[in-house]
Parts: sequence; C-alpha cells; structure tokens
Amino acid sequence: MAEARAENQACLRPYVVTRAQTVGGRRLYEFELLPRREDNHLLRGRIWIDASTYLPRRFQGEPAKSPSWWRLRDVSITLLYGDVSGFDRKDEPY
Repeated sequence: MAEARAENQACLRPYVVTRAQTVGGRRLYEFELLPRREDNHLLRGRIWIDASTYLPRRFQGEPAKSPSWWRLRDVSITLLYGDVSGFDRKDEPY
C-alpha cells in the first residue's frame, strides 16, 4: 500500500531527483523538471541546486512548448548562477 502511494505521489511532482554530484568543490543535486502541461512559460530540462545553500547553480533546458515567434523550433536555454559578495546572481549573460 505504501509503495502504491509513493508511486502516485511521484506522478504528481513536476520534478525528479536524478543524482547528487560534486562540481567545482560544491555538492549539487540535479533535478529533472517535468512540466505537467505544455506552455511556453514553463521549462523542461535540468536544474542543479547547491546542497548547502539550496540556491540554483545551473539551469539547462527548453520551453515546454515551442514559442511561436518567427517560427523558432529548437530553443535551448542555459543559465549559470554564482555568488558575488554573498549574493546569488547569474554568472554569465544568456
């Protein structure tokens, strides 16, 4: 019974924890983002979260639904985050 409940709960979550890894001396959790519906405001992909601060370190993915502007087809987004004087911010521009 408990196993069936856990499987049901996993279907309701919009993410899956895929693994934990160490990158640049930081322990990171990698999540796979799984939007429940197709929408160009939602993202499908992977996000890396710092295990000690729970702040995002990297996002890599694509819109859940392809944007309709100018017939764009393959849109890929990568965002890198880092610390600056104790504040979290994006490391690099798009």
